[in-house]
Amino acid sequence: MGRNKYIPYLLLSFTVIIVLIFLVIPTLVSLNYSFKNYVLTKPDKIHFIGLGNYIKFFTDTDLRISIFNTIYILVFLLLFTFIGSITGAWFLNRIKKGRQALLSILILPWALPGVVNALLWGNIFNASYGALNGLLFKIGIIDHYIIWTKNAFVATNLICLIVLWKSLPITIVMVLAAMQAIPEELYEAAKIDGADSFRCFLHITFPVIIPTIAIVLSITSIGALNVFDAIYVLVSLRKDTMSLAMESWLKAFRYLDLGYGSTISYILLIAGAIFSIVYLRNLYKEIRL
Repeated sequence: MGRNKYIPYLLLSFTVIIVLIFLVIPTLVSLNYSFKNYVLTKPDKIHFIGLGNYIKFFTDTDLRISIFNTIYILVFLLLFTFIGSITGAWFLNRIKKGRQALLSILILPWALPGVVNALLWGNIFNASYGALNGLLFKIGIIDHYIIWTKNAFVATNLICLIVLWKSLPITIVMVLAAMQAIPEELYEAAKIDGADSFRCFLHITFPVIIPTIAIVLSITSIGALNVFDAIYVLVSLRKDTMSLAMESWLKAFRYLDLGYGSTISYILLIAGAIFSIVYLRNLYKEIRL
């Protein structure tokens, strides 16, 4: 019996070691880099600069396009995730027959790896052999193949759609689960009092699913701030479609400036944490009310 009490700690120790090696230690090392001028091609000039990299970020004019693109992607995904998840969940909640089959099909885009998802859509939008160009040309809507990613604004919106197509299914499922947890008696009582479907949704459904919506928006915010694979696969390293996540990768692994690259990563981390705190604080207030 005495030996058995150590077995849970022994089993847990493997997980702790893995987390330390692959998460905690790299996080602390990269945090250390962010406070240094740490360029691998200039090893003799590596030194501590405090908040120098963070100050450089907020004064770096080269990052303005990347900051704008990141904010645009964030707003786009938050808006359409909010609308799409509620609308999709409401629609599925009204379906009685075939719901499980629809859910099985719906979840497939989310189950695909991010790179595979981006490659799939990259082939659809390809200017030379893309399925979209082929279809539109065949039915006579266009008379020549279009380079869909030529314009930066169009390319950024295509990137947003690719990310949304992958992330929206799981948010719909989460909101649907919250809707299905609402007792039917509440709707029946509301209808007896003369409430129509819209009022039932506004005063019963929506207040109940707010906690789930807060979690969905928190997850979406973190994902939007870290969009990388869709951009890289669709338009590669074009400056006019760059995001901050790509800038971080570019600085660290192309220019070997680990200090500045780590700084951008931590700014994204802080931004994601702020969004999560705001959502969860509002969620806590709603629960207390």
